[in-house]
Amino acid sequence: MRTGLARIEFVHVLQHGVTGEFVSEATECAADQGAFWLFHQTYMTNAEPLPPQGFRYLYRRDGAVWLAEQYGLDAEQLGRCLDENTHVRTINDATRRARAEARDPGGSIRTPAIYVESRRVGATADQVITAVREAIARSGP
Repeated sequence: MRTGLARIEFVHVLQHGVTGEFVSEATECAADQGAFWLFHQTYMTNAEPLPPQGFRYLYRRDGAVWLAEQYGLDAEQLGRCLDENTHVRTINDATRRARAEARDPGGSIRTPAIYVESRRVGATADQVITAVREAIARSGP
């Protein structure tokens, strides 16, 4: 198997007000420590661990710091990242780009927006797998 044939990029599309903004920031701050998917999974599925204060606590700075501690991350670093709004500009820029690119013909935003070789493809697993296989076949041996 050849490596380097595909790249997966997660792009935030802010659609849920302050809550969505906070989750985007917290997951990006966790990504600085290699824990993007741990945070993302927790926020998106109400997965464990849950703080004694309840799930909504995780949508506050102290809750995200608590979660970092549970995952063995540098909680102080994550807190500073949130306090300094380290990733806000990147998230907002990505959201603007994604909104411009993810509009369907009716003008609404569809997520997820999945691209293979800069071409938007369907979001079902079968559609993505087919598009990736076709791209690999075009790339040659």
